[in-house]
Amino acid sequence: MSTLIPIDHFIICKDKHYNSFPNIVKRSDGTYYLGFRQAKNYIPKFGKAQHTDPKSRAMYMTSADGLTWDSTAQHILHDDFLYGVQDPCITVLNDGSLLSTVFLWKIFDPDSGVTGRLVYDYWIAVADRSYAIRSIDGGVTWDEPTPLRAGALRGNCIQLADGSILVANYTGGIRINKSTDGGITWSEIALIPNYNGYSLSEPNLYRTVSGKIVCFSRSSKGTANTDNPLVTIESLDGGMTWGTPVLSTTINNPNPYGLLRLNDGNILLTYGYRRKPYGIRARVLNAECTDIDTAKEVILRDDAYGADIGYTSAVQLDDDRILVVYYFYDEVRGPRYIAGTVCKLV
Repeated sequence: MSTLIPIDHFIICKDKHYNSFPNIVKRSDGTYYLGFRQAKNYIPKFGKAQHTDPKSRAMYMTSADGLTWDSTAQHILHDDFLYGVQDPCITVLNDGSLLSTVFLWKIFDPDSGVTGRLVYDYWIAVADRSYAIRSIDGGVTWDEPTPLRAGALRGNCIQLADGSILVANYTGGIRINKSTDGGITWSEIALIPNYNGYSLSEPNLYRTVSGKIVCFSRSSKGTANTDNPLVTIESLDGGMTWGTPVLSTTINNPNPYGLLRLNDGNILLTYGYRRKPYGIRARVLNAECTDIDTAKEVILRDDAYGADIGYTSAVQLDDDRILVVYYFYDEVRGPRYIAGTVCKLV
């Protein structure tokens, strides 16, 4: 089985903003397309980072080779006057079009009577809906968003053999949504409930060469930040029914997981590591993802200042090297920025 060796770290986008949650794909014409969430950097004012902002928006950048990026050439993927836009995740569909998913936050005053996430010990944030947005011109223009359902989302779509599209979002468990018209309309086809006291969140779907679908989910149990194993659930019938969740015995980390099919058929699993030493890690799995706990864990880097990092995504470059992107910071109260690590397979 191949493994990874990190050979270079570099900054992709670092400016005055709070840049986070990147997602990268390679289009059929060879262009690399990177989406990310951009918000105002409130860390100097409030002394801590939070991931809700009524003015956050989804941005994108492009690169001809995956290694050269112009951080001044940023473009809006989606913005909303009344809501904060979160977690753009992009999928290249079989016809070459791009399909991005996002979800929206609504921020309320504390006397509004709503319940939700406390923001900077004052405002209340409520997740609104997940949406899909399609581009048929390589990301130059985007259609109006079409609603998936209430709840949040972090994870790429997958396309089945018949052309239908699946994506998972989460609220009260993991919701599997399906579109048969290219991402215009959606229906919920399955619910994976929270399991054995674990809340499941930020799921990412992966379809193996055999047609099996594996859902990789972040988890949490109670208020402790020490019991967060990777949870995987499998479907053998196109996402209609799901098996019993399996808790990893070797990956216990509060961060969502990125999946990439490599040119040799194996699977790259990447994730931020939010325990000391903070950083980015990866494993190369077999084609059916049956060796998660026996595959070698590779430390791509362990020099982050703290835990507010990760949300990995990866592509394979033209020379077969791997680019893993993520958000990162390396100084106290430092700005969050999009970074990349180039790796080689050995």
